[in-house]
Amino acid sequence: MSATQQGTKLYPGITRPLSLEGPTEYDIHLTKELQKTLMLYGLYDSEETAKLREHVLKSLDEMTKKFVQFVYERQGFSKEQAVKAGGKIFTYGSYRLGVNAKASNEQIKDITPVTDAFVPVIKFKYSGIPIDFVCARLNLEEISEDIDLKDPEILRGLDAHSIRSINGTRVADDILSLVPNMDTFRATLRCIKLWATRKAVYSNVLGFLGGVAWAILVARVCQLYPHASASTLISKFFHILTSWSWPSPVMLKAVEDGPAFANTKPWNPKLNPTDRSHRMPVITPSYPSMCTTHNVTQSTQRIITGEIKQAAKIVDKIMAGSAKWPQLFEAHSFFKMYRQYLQITVVADNYELQLKWTGLVEARLRQLVIKLEAIHSVMQVHPFMDGFSETCLYRTSTDKVTVSQGEKYDNNRTIGKMKMEVDVTIPIEEFKRMCRSWTEYDYRHMGVEIDRLEQSDLPKDVTALGKRKILESNVISTTNKIAKRDEGTELLTATTTVVL
Repeated sequence: MSATQQGTKLYPGITRPLSLEGPTEYDIHLTKELQKTLMLYGLYDSEETAKLREHVLKSLDEMTKKFVQFVYERQGFSKEQAVKAGGKIFTYGSYRLGVNAKASNEQIKDITPVTDAFVPVIKFKYSGIPIDFVCARLNLEEISEDIDLKDPEILRGLDAHSIRSINGTRVADDILSLVPNMDTFRATLRCIKLWATRKAVYSNVLGFLGGVAWAILVARVCQLYPHASASTLISKFFHILTSWSWPSPVMLKAVEDGPAFANTKPWNPKLNPTDRSHRMPVITPSYPSMCTTHNVTQSTQRIITGEIKQAAKIVDKIMAGSAKWPQLFEAHSFFKMYRQYLQITVVADNYELQLKWTGLVEARLRQLVIKLEAIHSVMQVHPFMDGFSETCLYRTSTDKVTVSQGEKYDNNRTIGKMKMEVDVTIPIEEFKRMCRSWTEYDYRHMGVEIDRLEQSDLPKDVTALGKRKILESNVISTTNKIAKRDEGTELLTATTTVVL
């Protein structure tokens, strides 16, 4: 573990702490007020929900073992050998870091395989608990209950997808081992995750920062101020990132050497040209070290840093007593910011197919952002991280085919005929062709279309989400709509939107 010595004590991190001061009474007061605010947003599990999560994990572990046994027996192994082969569930992400929020109350539903993702994942909800289920195959004869994933040798011979899957758990464990105070880290991270979600800059897929990246950034600030309260760490967090000299990387420890893997190399901009292209590198502490922010684009970097600067000003007021914590978490005003928008409509006439189709398009949406950024007269492309439910109705089989191909929605209202100030035809058509190249694509049952919208064309339920001055320059933004299940004459749709 990387550590630096301050006097007679060792502190985790690649540099010495900037301050060893502890919290004042006022700092403690602000931290208590913060925790009250976080509770109002449902960021702490109840005892009942915590037990439900444990039940879900136990159930998934049992399912995994049964699945492995089933596969082994089909391949001709004896039942004893199949049972001995084992299988095990490991948690990662927010749950393993101890910062998961409340869940709803539903059974298993919305099973969505996303095979084109950087880490292939099966998304679903189990008893209301959202699950991102990733898989890895180890080069071991059996998976024992006490298997330890810390040793990098366990990665030997694995494909890149398996390494990334296992590293989810290994990275979370390393982050926790590299922070000086786990409770303060968790309180600070809950705050930053809520802020990033409210400001719509929490999405690795769309080029913003995901949960691991935000966790590493918070952990680094904790290393620099090991005895500070959560309120102080939040202030330091925004001020440090406001002045950070990107693309200088953020790391919790030095990049380690380890066993050579043909499929994966540790992050090293000196040796790997791809690593030199990373705009805001935030590096994982586990071998092989990887950049968690490789999806960040020129536009999303500008948006993230802009929100960080605004947050720093608000937190300054909170620290001075002239503002309250809820002001930090005021919702974004995405739908009031721009003059023109692009709306990507993803449609299918089958519920399960729609989940897969939407997942694929969303996984590729960042490619559209990059293509739009390449247009000389476009200053910024702003993808929106969330979806909105919508259901379309059809009365005839012809209407069903028409709508399932993405040509119209909202009860036969056709939109998207307005003229854009910038010609984005080529990148739009290239993106649609990219999506339609999916091996399971069938034009008779699914479609993807991109419509041009003026701000005045946006639905009232989204335009009411806050106010901010409209930008006059050429900007592109993105929003998502996920529709409901097809029942009777209702056609399931999913809509994703980008704005210009």
